[in-house]
Amino acid sequence: TQWMDGAKGEEYGGSWKGSVRRGASGDDASRNLASLLAGWKAAYGDSSDDDQDDESGSSVLTCRPLGQGSAWRSLRQWRPNPTCGCSVGDNADTVDSSDEDHSARRDFGDHPCAKSCGHNETTMFFLRPFFPLEVLNSRVCSGRSPAPGNSGYDGCLEYLQRLCAAAGRSMTFWDSECFCLIDGQSRKDVGGGLAKGTCTLILIVSLRPSYCRFLLCHGMLCCCW
Repeated sequence: TQWMDGAKGEEYGGSWKGSVRRGASGDDASRNLASLLAGWKAAYGDSSDDDQDDESGSSVLTCRPLGQGSAWRSLRQWRPNPTCGCSVGDNADTVDSSDEDHSARRDFGDHPCAKSCGHNETTMFFLRPFFPLEVLNSRVCSGRSPAPGNSGYDGCLEYLQRLCAAAGRSMTFWDSECFCLIDGQSRKDVGGGLAKGTCTLILIVSLRPSYCRFLLCHGMLCCCW
């Protein structure tokens, strides 16, 4: 996966080489996200940390990089696979010895949901919220189309939905199957408080990535709000 403008990971705090991040993989950003997620979930239901509006009194919450802003607390209702993933040295028989970065990319950390936090879409949004994403060779995982081993759990799509809805902002991505607009301004308040249980409307257009790129390059398709 890469950001639509082809920015390199290191430009925004990522540790991967070049513009393309290969996941699921563990790095400083994904482990930081997993650590924060554990804290948000632990505080869920704590009356001292109830979901509230931002300082302006708006029901739209703030969402800044690296987990800053009240919208991130919406992830307390995100239900990904709770596994922490594989630590370095686990399942050594599956390691490709020609991949010099493999060991580093497998270190998800010890927090619950760490492997889910290591997916490309979760980590890259964490570093650069709402910026359009291009998923190069697969689809964005979700509850309906789970990644291998994640059946019955929320995926990256639900992660993006909750944050877009909580912040009242939209974003786009395209993957191997579609171009997708997550419409954060058509949000639903579920269970009281935008950050507690939200879903956004998703507008999906089945476009081949090559055609979608043509539209973008010719200014015929807007990809960022």
